[in-house]
Amino acid sequence: SPTLGLTNDTGTSKTDNLTNDVAFTPKGETGSTFEYSADGINNWSSTALAASTGSNKVYVRQIDPAGNVSSASDAFIYVYDVTPSAVMDAFVSGATGLANNTLNADDVVIIPAFGTEVSTRHRIESFGCQTVDTTCGDVMTVWKRVRQYSKEAVTSIIHGKAKHEETKATTSQATAYGSGHYLVVFDLAETDYVCNYILHGGDRNEFLNRFKGAYSPGFDPDLHLVAVGVANQTTMLRGETEEVQKRFQQAMQQKHGSGKVAEHFRFFDTICGATQDRQDALEKMLREPIDLLIVVGGYNSSNTSHLAEMGEKVLPTYFIKNAAMMGSPALIRHWNQHITAEVTTADWYRTEGALTVGITAGASCPNNLIEDTIKRLFDFRGVNILEVLQPENSQR
Repeated sequence: SPTLGLTNDTGTSKTDNLTNDVAFTPKGETGSTFEYSADGINNWSSTALAASTGSNKVYVRQIDPAGNVSSASDAFIYVYDVTPSAVMDAFVSGATGLANNTLNADDVVIIPAFGTEVSTRHRIESFGCQTVDTTCGDVMTVWKRVRQYSKEAVTSIIHGKAKHEETKATTSQATAYGSGHYLVVFDLAETDYVCNYILHGGDRNEFLNRFKGAYSPGFDPDLHLVAVGVANQTTMLRGETEEVQKRFQQAMQQKHGSGKVAEHFRFFDTICGATQDRQDALEKMLREPIDLLIVVGGYNSSNTSHLAEMGEKVLPTYFIKNAAMMGSPALIRHWNQHITAEVTTADWYRTEGALTVGITAGASCPNNLIEDTIKRLFDFRGVNILEVLQPENSQR
């Protein structure tokens, strides 16, 4: 009979059968397929069974390449736990505590990598909380540039998503230390609209309605587009940000003449290094003959979403948060960012014949999630990844 284990044992040890991510790794005869059952007798399924919080029991059997069905394995018992600890509850509820003025000097507030708005930081400081600031250095570089624009009476044009946490933190820097202004543009279509307004003017109210929620208080397109400086959300596509810069520069050159461009236009490369490395690597990978692409990372991650967009333009692409989304070669659950929902795709992975799979991941995706994804793909083909990694003719 085959044996069964957790793909990702997230407990305090790797063998305590405690997890918050239900995915199984069966072991048996090479080339076999596996089925699961809750009682070892009835209702066998080729996909892993749904788990309930607490203790769970599952049996596995294998069907070898000749079609022979094995007896059921011994019961595999594991604990599924997705309940945050008391300490984690405190961190998760931090925003609520801030809103309700219930934080105090004994609380610890962690500021995430994308930073936080200036007003929020000041409120945290007013409570006397202990602060752990993990703001990314690349993000702080953008802030420095935006503050400089503000001091020079230059409006910050921020290429990004107006409602993204990082962009909100950045825009707050533009208005916190003077009378600066900002305008957020999401894509090239919005960029062209603004450039056209700079060159030819237009309907002020239409402009303000179109960009509602994406500009600073008191922003007036007739007054505050005379001098602009481009910055960006650090996880946007570098090529698109460069094109945004180019189009604003051309508009200012056409409006004011080549000799005065420096008085009306500023720019600075503020793309996150880790984000750019992944975009460059994926661009290179996509020039190779690949059958499908797996993108691993959080569904709310901007830089991971851009990787998925790059892949979708070229080949079948599946955006997943972890290896458990790959239920079987016959079914995968993945994120469709165009409808902001998980969808399923059948028969997505061939188990016979040559197949080339590309794998990429978001800048902050943990390595173990990438490793689990690779291992699961090999498991689907009945291949022990350790044997693949073992050097040929190795000697002790």
